[in-house]
Amino acid sequence: MNAEDKTAHLVGVDHRIQYTNASCGPEWTVDLRKFEDYLVGEATRLNVDLLAEEFSEELVRRNAASGCTVRDAARRAKKSHLFCDPDRSEREAAHISNYDQREEEWLARITRSGALQPLVVCGNVHVESFANRLRTAGFKVTILSCNWGSNWMYRN
Repeated sequence: MNAEDKTAHLVGVDHRIQYTNASCGPEWTVDLRKFEDYLVGEATRLNVDLLAEEFSEELVRRNAASGCTVRDAARRAKKSHLFCDPDRSEREAAHISNYDQREEEWLARITRSGALQPLVVCGNVHVESFANRLRTAGFKVTILSCNWGSNWMYRN
């Protein structure tokens, strides 16, 4: 595959579906597993070379996460994984203060990874804008799905 064949696949989420912690009840655990299974299936079907996500090690720690859905899916699918969102100290050092600057950093990290077929998980609010940014950078883009986890707050 050459650089002209770059295709990015996007999945939009509510960020809460990206990690497991002690507050996850049985219903939520089922949804997390469905999402992880979905990512493994899509990563395999599309033969992606990277699962990247708008998340960071800092957020894993801050949310007391015992699992990270996208990272766990990457392991199961035997694909590389990348946290592409800068943590607080990285944002301060690079003077990143808005969505556009954050998305530019995600793109830079994905580009540095050398991935030509990334599957990127990001917040629903970023799907269209990041798709446009990827297209500008020479990627074909498919939006696989959106709204994973968007109903979690309304559960009993």
